Amino acid sequence: MINMADYYLWMKNLQHPKLKNWVSERNKAARKQLKDLSKKLRLRIEHYYMIPYVLLVRTSSKGHFILLRDDRSFKIRIITPDGPMNDLIDSRDQWQSFLS
Repeated sequence: MINMADYYLWMKNLQHPKLKNWVSERNKAARKQLKDLSKKLRLRIEHYYMIPYVLLVRTSSKGHFILLRDDRSFKIRIITPDGPMNDLIDSRDQWQSFLS
């Protein structure tokens, strides 16, 4: 039989002050690392979130209707058969009238 030391046996007693201090210190260290990481991630996420992308396209006799997310809002645009693109709805405008 191999006799092995259990270096974490002291953690068995959840009320032990040594364990509470250890958990508190590990918690502080983890929160510090995550706080710094969250700042970096936030900048990266915001960068990619600001990239416009098309969610849906529907075609009718009046043109192509496009639902897209652009600059923190949702927009519905139409591209008419003669070429120009026009904004029909911007979610920021809709919420402003709803909230006032």
